[in-house]
Amino acid sequence: NGTKYLIRASFYYGNYDNLNDPPQFDLHLGANVWDTVKLHLNVSRYTIREIIYTPSLDYIQPCLVNTGHGTPFISAIELRPLNNKTYVTDSANSVLSLHGRLDLGSVTNLQYRYENDVYDRLWLPFQWIDTKKLNTSDYLLLQNDYTPPAIVMRTAATPVNASAPLLFHWNADNVTDQYYLYLHFNEVEELTQNETRAFNITVNGEFFYGPMIPGYQVTDTVISSAPLTGAARYLISLSKTENSTLPPILNAVEIFKLKDFSQSETV
Repeated sequence: NGTKYLIRASFYYGNYDNLNDPPQFDLHLGANVWDTVKLHLNVSRYTIREIIYTPSLDYIQPCLVNTGHGTPFISAIELRPLNNKTYVTDSANSVLSLHGRLDLGSVTNLQYRYENDVYDRLWLPFQWIDTKKLNTSDYLLLQNDYTPPAIVMRTAATPVNASAPLLFHWNADNVTDQYYLYLHFNEVEELTQNETRAFNITVNGEFFYGPMIPGYQVTDTVISSAPLTGAARYLISLSKTENSTLPPILNAVEIFKLKDFSQSETV
């Protein structure tokens, strides 16, 4: 119907069949392969699969496909309408499959979703090595279309060594995979007249964006204009500019893998 949705499928094994053997199966949306679901035996853990998708029909058809590794099941499926201006790809037949959504510099170590997030996205606390946390108690925030939660954006990661770059990476499943990167920024410190924070962003050594100057109490989102592809590993580096007096920061990050959904939505 033209509305963009976050579609999230959740699976909780919990050893419900007393077999201590979590199944593995495929998840489809209509005739399109969504993902393979591998479940945890740990009864306290659940598995999610999440995509951002604009259906052409007024219904969707999630399908569980038995691949001979146990009986498929699903615990919940959720649909959350999104802002159509966000999470745009350059292909009408592609969807964004969540690879990771991280809240950096968290001081609570809690996962946030609705009501903190108006779109009920799941934000997981994370801290990279060689980073420290910055935070503010001020919840005032001028948002952009992506509207990441204020409680997520009021904290940030920055390098322990103020002259070092802020680094993070992820590994691709295949070198042909395509990824979209969303970096969310908010200056959490009220800078003095003599202080500046400006940095450049590179991906695997190639210029990506810059100089980035985060606005105070303002959400800024830097997006990959085209999918990242052709690498087995993606190294993101945020490096202060020559004239910057302060190190780089990053408040939150989202990484999505592009998936082909060119098949008809009906099975």
